[in-house]
Amino acid sequence: MLHARLPSAKVLEEASVGAVVGALNTASVLNEIRRGGVVSRVELADRLGLGRSTITAITQRLLAQGHIQEQSLESPAAGSEAVRGRPRIGLSLNPTAAYVAGVKISMHQIAVSVADFACNVIGTRVVPVRSSRQSPDVVADLVQDAIARAVADAGLPLDRIQGVGVGVPGFIDGERGTCHWSPVFRDADVPFARLLADRLRRPVFLENDANLVALAEHWFGEGPDARELVVVTIEHGVGMGLVLDGRIFRGSHGFAGEFGHIQVVPDGAPCRCGQNGCVEAYVADYALVRAAQPATGRAPSEDPIELERAVVQLTERARAGDPALREVFANAGVMLGRAIATLVKLIDPQRIIISGAGLRAADLWFEDMRNAVGLHVRQPVGRNTEFRIHRWGDDVWARGAGACVLQALYQSHHAFLHRPAAAAALTP
Repeated sequence: MLHARLPSAKVLEEASVGAVVGALNTASVLNEIRRGGVVSRVELADRLGLGRSTITAITQRLLAQGHIQEQSLESPAAGSEAVRGRPRIGLSLNPTAAYVAGVKISMHQIAVSVADFACNVIGTRVVPVRSSRQSPDVVADLVQDAIARAVADAGLPLDRIQGVGVGVPGFIDGERGTCHWSPVFRDADVPFARLLADRLRRPVFLENDANLVALAEHWFGEGPDARELVVVTIEHGVGMGLVLDGRIFRGSHGFAGEFGHIQVVPDGAPCRCGQNGCVEAYVADYALVRAAQPATGRAPSEDPIELERAVVQLTERARAGDPALREVFANAGVMLGRAIATLVKLIDPQRIIISGAGLRAADLWFEDMRNAVGLHVRQPVGRNTEFRIHRWGDDVWARGAGACVLQALYQSHHAFLHRPAAAAALTP
C-alpha cells in the first residue's frame, strides 16, 4: 500500500508566504494599472520593481480571469519597436469585471454610488432621511432600498454587485463591522455591517467616513502622489482620515484618526461625544451656532437641515461685517489650527487637505487656522507641509466607500470575485 508523504511544516509555511506575496504583487499590479489608465508590462516592471517574468505571469492570469484587458498604446515616436513592426500593447482594467456600491450615511440623508472595477461612478441615489430617529434595522432597510435603486439606475441587476462599502461618522470598528457610537444611530454598538450583509447577501465593509474621504483623495483626488496624507473633514462634526506610506491608517483597534475629539481646551465647551473641550466643540456646525447664540439668540437645532441653514446665515452676516460673528469663525480657525499643529508635530505629513461642507466659510477662518499652526509648530517642523482646500460633494464619501471595496477586490481578487452567494453574506 502506498502512502503519500505529507508536506513538511516548512513547505507549508513557504507555500503560505508565497501565496501572500503573490496576492500583494497582484494587488500592486492592479493598483498601478488603475493609476496609470493604460500601462505596458515594461512600465509595470519598472514602477513596481518586479521581474518581467513575474509581471508576465500575473498579467496573463488577470487577462484570463477577465480583470484586465489589452489595449493599443498611442503611436510611439519614430525608431521605436512599434514602427519596426512590433505594436506596443498596454494593459487597462476591465471596467465590467466587477461592480461595487458605496454608501454614506449622514444625519440628514443616505447617499449611494455604484462604481465599476475601474472606480468609474455609473449610478447614484440620494435619499433624505433622519437616520438618528430610526432604528438601525430601519436604516439598514433604507440603505438596502437605496442601493437597489442606484443599481437599477446604473442598468445593472443587483447580483452584479460584488460588495458594499459604508461610511459612517463616529467610532467604528471596521474589522467587526460595528459602530460603537455615531450621531447617525440612536443606539450604541450597532453591528451594521452584519445587518446590511444579511439583507444584501454580499460582503459589507463598514468604515469611518473620514477614512473614506482620505481614500478617495488618495485614489483620485488631491493626494495620489502623497505618501503621507491627512484629510480633515468639517461638517456636522469634525473627522480625519490618515494615509501613511500609501495606506489608510486605522490603528490597532480601528479607532485611529478621531481628530475631532482631540482636546484643545481643558474642561472647555461640551462636545456631543460627552467630553469637554474637543476641537469639534468649537468648529462643527452645532458649535458655531452655539458660540454665536449670545449675538443671535438662536440655539443649535437638533434638525441637521435647520442647523445647516443657520450656519449659512451666520456666514453671510459675518461676511457682511458683524464683528461678533467674525470672532466666532476666527476662534474656530484658531482651535482647528491648534489641533492641526499637534498632527504636524506628530506625523510631519506631506499634505493636509481640508474638505467638507464647513468650507462654505473657509474665507472666515482659514488664515486664523494657518497662523495658529505657525504659532504652535516650531520650525523647521511643518515648513514643507502643504495645505489644500478641496470642496467635495456628498458623492465623494460614497465614492470612497466604493474604493474601499475595490481595494479589497484588488487584494484578494480571485477568492472575492468568485465567492458563492451564501458565503458572500459573511462580513470580511
